[in-house]
Amino acid sequence: MEAEIGEHIAASAVHFLLGFSSAVVAGFPFGVLLFLGRLKPLVWLFDFLRAIPAIALFPVFIYALGIGTAAKAAIIFWTSFPVFALGVYSAISAVDSDVTDAAQIDGLAYAPAVFIVSIPAAWDEIIIAARAAVGSAMISIVAAEMLGSSAGLGFFIMSSSQVFNFRAVTLGIITLGLVGLALNILLSKGKEYEKVFRFVRGFVLPDVMYCAETDREYTCYPLR
Repeated sequence: MEAEIGEHIAASAVHFLLGFSSAVVAGFPFGVLLFLGRLKPLVWLFDFLRAIPAIALFPVFIYALGIGTAAKAAIIFWTSFPVFALGVYSAISAVDSDVTDAAQIDGLAYAPAVFIVSIPAAWDEIIIAARAAVGSAMISIVAAEMLGSSAGLGFFIMSSSQVFNFRAVTLGIITLGLVGLALNILLSKGKEYEKVFRFVRGFVLPDVMYCAETDREYTCYPLR
């Protein structure tokens, strides 16, 4: 059983990596552009599309992409992309406007100020958005593998339940939980990547300050 579930874990890992990595790569710039206002005319279309459950579109994905890996990766992308993109948008929107104002006073244009100053300030919330997207991806990958697959943890759980092998079902469920836990632990370490943004920001704007009104006083702090 251990060897069999190892093959299913490997299959699910391929589905997950293709779908989730695509969602992150596409969702991050989408969220930033949404914040900058470049995509606001498309918000209504975005809300319409994300309201459609991925499982309802599964026949469409199979028709367009076949029953292989591409269809399952597309389902994972469909469910995790809006979660991450809107999370990035909300995270940057929550940053105090004084942060970008200080950068602009130092001579930086608004859009570069968002990348160099606002995104690092919102990094913790962006990581939380990524972790939320992982949850959506884990749900969709199980459903996709249950509906049309011959490999993966979802298929393993479904096929085991059909022959009343509840020991295997329990093993599959526990494995899913451990995989999700490992992914969240890995993402929680993602704050280390903020150092790259901080290095760029410190190189371009060595004297940028964050100013905020506290207790009726206007206090400035170095963003280091």
